[in-house]
Amino acid sequence: MISMRKIVLPRIRGNPKTFVHWGAAVCIGVVAWHGIPALIALSAIIPPLIFSQRSRVEAFFVAFAYYAAANWPLIPGTLGYFGPSGTVFHALLLWAVPSLLLPLPWTICWTAVASKAPWRLPLAYMLSIVPPFGIIGWASPLTTAGILFPGWAWIGLALVIVISALVLYAPQEAAVTAAFLVLAANLSYPGDPPPPKSWEGVFTSFEQISDPNNPAPEFQVAKCLQLKAEGSNRQVIVFPESMVPNWTDATELLWKRTLDQARVSGKTLLIGVGVPIVGTSNSRNAVLVIRNGAPAAVLQRIPVPVIMWNPTSRTGQSASMRLFDSGIIDIDGERAALLVCYEQLLTWPILASAVDHPTLIVGLANDNWARGTPIPAAQQAAITAWARLFHLPNILAVNL
Repeated sequence: MISMRKIVLPRIRGNPKTFVHWGAAVCIGVVAWHGIPALIALSAIIPPLIFSQRSRVEAFFVAFAYYAAANWPLIPGTLGYFGPSGTVFHALLLWAVPSLLLPLPWTICWTAVASKAPWRLPLAYMLSIVPPFGIIGWASPLTTAGILFPGWAWIGLALVIVISALVLYAPQEAAVTAAFLVLAANLSYPGDPPPPKSWEGVFTSFEQISDPNNPAPEFQVAKCLQLKAEGSNRQVIVFPESMVPNWTDATELLWKRTLDQARVSGKTLLIGVGVPIVGTSNSRNAVLVIRNGAPAAVLQRIPVPVIMWNPTSRTGQSASMRLFDSGIIDIDGERAALLVCYEQLLTWPILASAVDHPTLIVGLANDNWARGTPIPAAQQAAITAWARLFHLPNILAVNL
């Protein structure tokens, strides 16, 4: 059997530029997804860089370098999420698997024939953002559209893809065209629209929300949220993800006074909750919408793979995928596109929402487990980029 070393090393020795390209991909992966929206634009370099390699093997390793660098916060983040039960092995596994899978669309579509790049590179883009790759498709270079072409919506998305392909076929012409269009888009952009005055996104900093052996933390969190809801003068109040770990009939009784007051005053509450999966101890991530009538749960469209969504589960404890839901709810004259935590880093959910003409993006997250990592900032930067692309206001509610 020929070892991977014998296959890869001769190619590297024959093309020293590969080291430079790897280094560039690593730097871009780290910097672009560190949480500063403008720097996401650097990721536009990655697709042409991948396709400029001499071989499919080199293309794979350049793509891997980018995704592995962009994904590195998963290592400390996983350890924070699982706490004492987490291990370095689990953290490395959850970092390595998507880092190895996400380069595949680019590697499969790679070609050494420049004349084929104008259709192969767009195909790679498409494969990387639609399911099944789309359910782990974070750090997508397509996110850069909101930074390069703010307000240009679907045209901006198309331009990122087309220009990336033309760079390989006619680099000088593509570079000049890109510079002109980016300048035109940013100079003509009227600025980020402000969020509706009647809406409020609540930021919290609860270290512990639930304890299976002690109900006190959950009661304390509920009390704080209720006081905020009752004291706010806004019509729509958005609370972060997972503020109520399990919304049950008993929980609804605990919230009865606040729910009644909200109905009387005409307020709408959006609360990140867990909806119990019948017959199991698990729950589905959801946004509970409380207004006139009974509370209604809007389920998270793309639960975190493995941790929340496990297609191999035979016990019914896995949350379900809702890939083709728009995630839009009509509230207070707005069509709000809901993005719950993990969905904020993906491309598929926001594009599925954009098709249904939202007027507002609402992001809910519980990122306390990721404190000290770039994950919370990266989520907010991604929302900023998508909001700019479609010229939409955004509301954030985060527990950090």
